[in-house]
Amino acid sequence: RSETPDKELTPAIEIVEKVLKCSSRLRDSLARFAGTYICEGVQVRNLLDDDWHYYMLHIRSTFKGIIDILLVGIGPSALKPSSVPFILGTPTGDRVELLRKRISSDVGLHTCAINFCPLLFVDRMTGKNVSILNALYDGQSAAQKETNTQMLRVCSHHLAEVVEAIGCKLLVHLGAVVGGNSWGLALRNRVPCLVRGLAHPSFLPPAGIADWIDECVMTIAHTCQ
Repeated sequence: RSETPDKELTPAIEIVEKVLKCSSRLRDSLARFAGTYICEGVQVRNLLDDDWHYYMLHIRSTFKGIIDILLVGIGPSALKPSSVPFILGTPTGDRVELLRKRISSDVGLHTCAINFCPLLFVDRMTGKNVSILNALYDGQSAAQKETNTQMLRVCSHHLAEVVEAIGCKLLVHLGAVVGGNSWGLALRNRVPCLVRGLAHPSFLPPAGIADWIDECVMTIAHTCQ
């Protein structure tokens, strides 16, 4: 599982390798949660461990050059479970890709994407994926809530590490912030990076996507002035 090639690194490759090292630490730190039950009947899968090779390809192909903006999703897509965020071919992935292209063309900034939490929560009775928000807050014991706190702390630390490694100007989280504003505060305390939240595109009707993109681009352009 070596992530670093045996040759002198260019600045662009060095960023990729730093992000991969951060991600490998996240993968290994979350290993202890895999197979546990986060609440009654809901089991945890560590997708970074399941599809590490696929995730490495995502980082190597997108985290290139100067990275201005980091887009952060809550967790894996329910349609195509993967540690890779905003997968093309899913409604959310295609909409975020349109947003990334508009940010590049209209604002001139390079964006990359990452998931806050790469864990998948599976209902053992139905086999269906459970929303990370439901899994973290519904019907838990005190011990399970403590496990949640530990998971969020690990993921928050990883996110701060990635921001520090790439030196981005802005972190944009799409949708609700898991665990309140705790990881946003952690970022503000550790790195010189602005944090902004935008509406998640998965809840929008197709007719509303153009307005959503316009609003997002306007917000990002104003923030990065």
